[in-house]
Formats: sequence, structure tokens, C-alpha cells
Amino acid sequence: MRSYGQFCPIARSLDQVGDRWVLLIIRELLIRPCRFSDLRAGLTGIASNLLTERLRSLEESGIIERAELPPPAASSIYRLTDRGHDLLPVVVALARWGGPLLATGQGDDRFAGRWLIMLATGVLRDVPASDLGPLVVEFRVDREPIVIDVSQAGVTVEIGPGTHPDVIVRADPMTAFDLLGGTIDLAAARRRSSVEVTGERDALTRFETLCGRMTPLHQRASDTAVRPG
Repeated sequence: MRSYGQFCPIARSLDQVGDRWVLLIIRELLIRPCRFSDLRAGLTGIASNLLTERLRSLEESGIIERAELPPPAASSIYRLTDRGHDLLPVVVALARWGGPLLATGQGDDRFAGRWLIMLATGVLRDVPASDLGPLVVEFRVDREPIVIDVSQAGVTVEIGPGTHPDVIVRADPMTAFDLLGGTIDLAAARRRSSVEVTGERDALTRFETLCGRMTPLHQRASDTAVRPG
């Protein structure tokens, strides 16, 4: 492992998680434990030998660990340690910071529905929503739906499918990111031809209220920026 050779917490952190692909591996493992083949399939473009090298380095750093699945699976999975899970707010903050960069459009970039989770977590975790639950919203953007679960305990976002969702949102990736990033409201999203939102009137009203309480990413970034001096 190469080092920046600086006595600084940022440099020391980057010594462990700053190499190419590392934060994307951590993103995948924050969503769920993965087999090697899952990571290889989910990280298009990474060579098998490089993935092996990155996983070995993360194990040596105490960020991930291997575990054996019981029969009949009988295979190894990679999962985050407690130290690895401590990176959740870091990855969520990076998703929030990078949200505005999606404004240029998807182009030829690959997309997976599970990648909505980090952005949605970053935007929704501070939204007051206990009065809107119970409410389950399922986003169906590709074959991997994500589920937003609103309860008195707060808002959680996880990979789906959900059990009896109250609201189902079918959308293209750009609209899903726009809506979950607070860039557009539900009414604007529904005016796009690629979007379909279904549910009972009361559930739709509560979901619309939830969307209205989101702080747009660009506004959040400028309001909370910390400037030295």
C-alpha cells in the first residue's frame, strides 16, 4: 500500500481508501454483503486481479472481512467490519456533494438502481417525516428497486423490493436522481413522460409532502459549507 507520507488524518484515510475503485467497493458493501462474483459484476471495468488486490488491502486495513455462508450456498462473502461501516457518513456525504454533477446527464454511463440508496439516504436522513408514516415508497428504475420506509423512528432507504408499497415510482435514472436529490418536486417529475407514480390518494399526498421537505442538494451544499478563516 502506497502512502502519502503525511501526518494528517485526511492523508492517512486516503492511504487506506483513496485508491481507484476502493470507495465503489465500499459503496457496494454498504448496500449489502457481496460475493466476489457480485462485486465483479457490479463494478464493470475492474479486472479480477485488481479487485482481488483491493479486497486484500481492505482486509489488511480492517475495513472488510470474509465470512462463509452456510449450506447450501457454501460460498464466501465480503462484508464491512464496524470500522468499515463507519465510512457510511463519508460515502453519503460524497453522494450529496456529487449529486449536482449528474446535471450533465447519464450519457453512456452505466446505472444500477441500488446506487440511488446513498443519495437518498443523504437527503432524507435529516428530513422531519415522523408525521408522514407509516409510508413505504418503492422506486423502480431498473431490475433493482429501492425502498424508502417512513415511520415514527425516521426514514430508512434500502434495496427492495418492498412488501406492499404504498407508492410506486417508475422513472428513468435522471428523474429518480432529480427527485431524490430535491432538484424537482413530485408534480414536476410526474409531468415527465418517462415517469409513472401510482398509489392511493392519501399515500400520494404524504409522499408529495415528503418530497417538498427535501432541501435541494445545491442549496444544502452552499448553506452548510465550512470555510476556513
